[in-house]
Amino acid sequence: MTLPELVIVAGSFLVGLGASAYAWSHWGVVWGVIGFPAGFVGGLIVLMLSMMLFGVIFSVANGLVVSGIPPIPPCQNGCCTSRRLGDFGDFTAIQNSAVIIDLSKYEEPTRVMFRCRCGDLYQRDWKDGTMYSVDEFTREETLYRKWKPFRGWFAPEDESPSPSAEPS
Repeated sequence: MTLPELVIVAGSFLVGLGASAYAWSHWGVVWGVIGFPAGFVGGLIVLMLSMMLFGVIFSVANGLVVSGIPPIPPCQNGCCTSRRLGDFGDFTAIQNSAVIIDLSKYEEPTRVMFRCRCGDLYQRDWKDGTMYSVDEFTREETLYRKWKPFRGWFAPEDESPSPSAEPS
């Protein structure tokens, strides 16, 4: 059992006990017995919804500050886009491929290689919020976009926002 599951079950159990004790003291034994399952289910629903709400709020805050919304800027051709909050859309993550840049020089694997629908390769560094365009044959990286918190994706040469940073 994971910690969130333990919190939800223990919290629901306590809510069930509280509901049972309240019902027992106000309406008698029958309602006290009925109060525990009703309180347990009600607590389960409330705690699960509150944890889901916390997850959504954390995802949005993380996207605005660290990882970017959308997580990948549009491709160089402008036709491939990613969706909101972790959906890569027209981009496919490449794992264990010969075209991946040597990641052994990095302490932890923070870079992920993506191929857009057009066939171009990009490498996203999740640690510093940069997106590199990668030449498939020479493996040369060129800085493509940089994520600026709360401002969006910026091109390195002019520091103007990309089309993905404009509000819809």
